[in-house]
Amino acid sequence: MGRRRLINWGYYTLDIKKMIKAKGSTGGNRGQLIFKKFADSITPTVGEVVKGFDQDENNVTNVTTAAQPILGIIDSICDKSGNPIIDSTITAGTAKSSTVITVADTSTTDTYYCFVEASRFVKFSSEVHGTLGTTNYSDYAGCRIDTNSAGGDYDEVLETSATITIGTPAQFYSHGIDPSGPSQALASANLLISIAMSEMYSTSE
Repeated sequence: MGRRRLINWGYYTLDIKKMIKAKGSTGGNRGQLIFKKFADSITPTVGEVVKGFDQDENNVTNVTTAAQPILGIIDSICDKSGNPIIDSTITAGTAKSSTVITVADTSTTDTYYCFVEASRFVKFSSEVHGTLGTTNYSDYAGCRIDTNSAGGDYDEVLETSATITIGTPAQFYSHGIDPSGPSQALASANLLISIAMSEMYSTSE
C-alpha cells in the first residue's frame, strides 16, 4: 500500500500513508467538499483519488482506469453523520492518537463515508511514480497527467502518463514541481496538480 512516514505531534506519533494533499488554490478559497458513501468491499485511504459516476447509488471507489473522469481526492473518512471515526477506544487521561485515515474493508454495512475535495480550483501536492522530466516535459507546468491506477497506487500520479498533446484527456493538470515538496524539504519529488477531468462538469478535460 505504498510508503509510510512517521510524524511526531508532541503527545503522540501519527503513522501516515503517502497521499495527495491540498496545497492551496488557483484563486481564493474555492474548495468544494462533497459528502459520499464508500462503495462496498474496498480499502480506501485519505489522499486517494475516487470516482462515483458509474457506481451503484453514486457511491465512491478508486479510479482504476487512466483518462477517466474523477470526482476528487478523499479529504477525510467519517461516519454517516459526517463525524470523524476514532480508531480505538478513548481512555480517560490518555492522549488520543488519531482518527481513522484508512479502512481495511468497507464491507457491506454502510458504515464508512467520506468527504471528497472535488474543486477544480484546489491545488494538490502529489508524489510521482517514475522520474520527473522523462516523459513529455512532466516536470513543467502545462502537462496533463493521470493517477497511477496501472500500479494500483491511487495516491500518486504516473510519470509515463504525462501528455502535452492538444485534445488528449488526462485526469490532472500540472502546475509544475512543488517547490516545498511533501515535507518542506524535497523540492523535486512532488508535482502541484489540479483536477482537469472532473465528472461534475460536461467537458472531458
